[in-house]
Amino acid sequence: MIEDFKDDALLFEKADVDQLTEARRLVAAFEDTLFEVYVPYERAYERDPNGWDSDYYYELGKDALREDEKNFDAAMVYFSAALTVDPFNSNIYYACALVSLYTDDADMMFFYINEGLHVEPEHPGLNGLLDTIGKVGEQ
Repeated sequence: MIEDFKDDALLFEKADVDQLTEARRLVAAFEDTLFEVYVPYERAYERDPNGWDSDYYYELGKDALREDEKNFDAAMVYFSAALTVDPFNSNIYYACALVSLYTDDADMMFFYINEGLHVEPEHPGLNGLLDTIGKVGEQ
């Protein structure tokens, strides 16, 4: 493998000090871009320092779907974490039901609809989803 770069190495042998200094500067600049510190983009919702905030996980799930609208697995991980923290948030059940619908998991979809309606019987999203499914089933 070193033999592949033998001709390139000869270029450095023939270079003067100024050329080598410039080459060193260019390599250092390239190395800086390679090892640049990763800065994550700003999230829509700040995380609670203790990690016990369902809204944070809920927003991460929505962010996963914003980044890739078919990233259902990642979204469901975050939505499930949000439910673990707050099992009384019907919006999270609605999000889980929608993800289950898009992944063709009817059993889990009905589970999330049922659980969400148990928490909030008048939730418009869950009731609308249930009505839509009922209308499709009638056809």
